[in-house]
Amino acid sequence: MTPIMKVNHKEKSAMRNHSSFPLPFQPVKCHLHSVDPTSSYFNAVINYVETCRSISNIYVFSYGIRNQSTDIAVHPFTYLERKCPCESGSSSSVSDTNSLTNVTSSYSSLFTSKKDQIIEVYVMKSQNFEPKKLVHVYHRYNRDTLCISGRIVCYFESWATYRPGSGKFDVELIDPNLCTHLIYSFVGINSNAQVTILDPWNDIDLGAIRRFNALRNQNPNLKTMAAIGGATAGSDTFSQVVNSATSRAKFADNIVNFAKQYGFNGIDLDWEYPTNEVSNNIKLLKLLRPKFDSNGLILSAAVSAGFDTIDASYNVPALGQYLDFINVMTYDLHGPWDSATGENAPLYAGPSDKTAYLRNLNADSAIQYWIQKGAPKDKLNLGIGTYGRSFTLKSASNNGVGASTTGAGQPGPYTQESGYLGYNEICEAHIAGNLEQHWNAEQKSAYAFHGDQWVGYDNIAAVRIKAEYITSSGLGGAMVWAIDTDDFRNICGDGRYPLINTIKTYLG
Repeated sequence: MTPIMKVNHKEKSAMRNHSSFPLPFQPVKCHLHSVDPTSSYFNAVINYVETCRSISNIYVFSYGIRNQSTDIAVHPFTYLERKCPCESGSSSSVSDTNSLTNVTSSYSSLFTSKKDQIIEVYVMKSQNFEPKKLVHVYHRYNRDTLCISGRIVCYFESWATYRPGSGKFDVELIDPNLCTHLIYSFVGINSNAQVTILDPWNDIDLGAIRRFNALRNQNPNLKTMAAIGGATAGSDTFSQVVNSATSRAKFADNIVNFAKQYGFNGIDLDWEYPTNEVSNNIKLLKLLRPKFDSNGLILSAAVSAGFDTIDASYNVPALGQYLDFINVMTYDLHGPWDSATGENAPLYAGPSDKTAYLRNLNADSAIQYWIQKGAPKDKLNLGIGTYGRSFTLKSASNNGVGASTTGAGQPGPYTQESGYLGYNEICEAHIAGNLEQHWNAEQKSAYAFHGDQWVGYDNIAAVRIKAEYITSSGLGGAMVWAIDTDDFRNICGDGRYPLINTIKTYLG
């Protein structure tokens, strides 16, 4: 067997910061959509190579494995024009995928034994590993399915079952093959350190939790989780529970027992926010990590995108150590609490962002700040909202981004909340002629208005750009709030779940 090439720390740093190198050619835009999850990793690679080759010639194709905390190991094999990969240093070439399978099969046991490692695929300019010639990290293969490139974590608002008409959303409307992880929102926490059911009639009597977890019967690779907390839960009860070692230990045990009792694969902690509780929050996570590991559970958290809240609430390196992934809530960045219109989830700053504070209220700034503070890129999920924030304009004739407002926009027919419109409500209003859509080129987002009503939101184009941002930045994936406000009935004609399916095109 050809020895593994060990990459030194200098090369490792260069590889992680590959985006700083100029691209010698435009990266090939090819994505792995469907691979039998029972197939080997190498068959997935073969199919991936064949897909890429059908789109464009590849200079060199290589794969590697990277332990989350130690060295990178790269096995080079080349793929030049119509030639299939062969081992580094070999003068032979092969011309069909069967031969490719034979060439790579000797590595199979190595890769399948590395359960704690991330598998990365690279396109490079030369056969030998040269960091400056690294072009792009195309896919990170999930260690469970070996064919998923990035997480797509979708929250489900359990109260969507009470929405009227075409907005009513029950568990059975969830496509179990759409997201890699589904999170049931919400369950609660009380002062006795117990995890509580918030809606016993729907959650238990009608079996919503049981039916939710049963979605895994249709897709064995799907992971189902429960979110504890949420914006309406506040912070006080969390603070009370984690403030003593006794209640922290009790809460940690109760969390694990809750997940096991109801059949969840994991728990998402949605504490908004652990401000001035940084140490106690980490103490809780430190207690949870070995308990989750021993029970095969996933541990994640929803976290703020605001610089001040990040500084006051999180020990970022410790979060990276104890959490399986981090859901960054890069939405609700502007809303009717402001005195002027603004995008709900802008990717970048815009011309109306005149102050340093405003220039940081965008997804890119938030993600870069999390990375700067020490978050592992591959654990960060970029939050994408399938909804918009709405306003009432002070003057209907002044209807751009940054226009003066008098308060929240009118409630939508389904979500029925002032200042909030689901994407399904927005697109239905547009096709009915009740919203005029516009593109915000600077911030890579959309807005629409009619009379004195204005909404900022992400449309299909905005979501596509964010999905490309996730892949080009080497992030772990996307987080979606929420699955039940996408156009899940295809009323607007772009297919069911057009926003989430756009993410899946790039990440799945």
